Amino acid sequence: MKKRAVVGLQLPTKDFETVTNFYAELLGWSFSPNPEIPAIQMAETGNLPVLFSPVHGEHRAGEVIFAVEIDDIDAALVEVERLGGKTLIPKTKNLMNTYFAMFYDPAGAKVALIESPPGILGDLD
Repeated sequence: MKKRAVVGLQLPTKDFETVTNFYAELLGWSFSPNPEIPAIQMAETGNLPVLFSPVHGEHRAGEVIFAVEIDDIDAALVEVERLGGKTLIPKTKNLMNTYFAMFYDPAGAKVALIESPPGILGDLD
């Protein structure tokens, strides 16, 4: 099987100002609103993007969600279910011309899958 890279992290939060100020002072990160989804703050970390999103629905404050780029979300979700995971959000198109889905692994960790046209996130091989 092809090795898949983590392409980002998401941290749901109830208090953007406190959390973004904390990471700005502690780690030197700068923040800007996501142009497609202004409710999400993007941290400039120097490598992986970190998104700070509102707490809503299944997203709880304090959890860390990592995103993995995948070639075929539909096939991956079939494997998730076969291996004992559970689909949380089925394949959904977002505003950045990519698709995402989210699942729980067998231990309950939340993982996002990202499927994008070639060149959008870059070739990681």
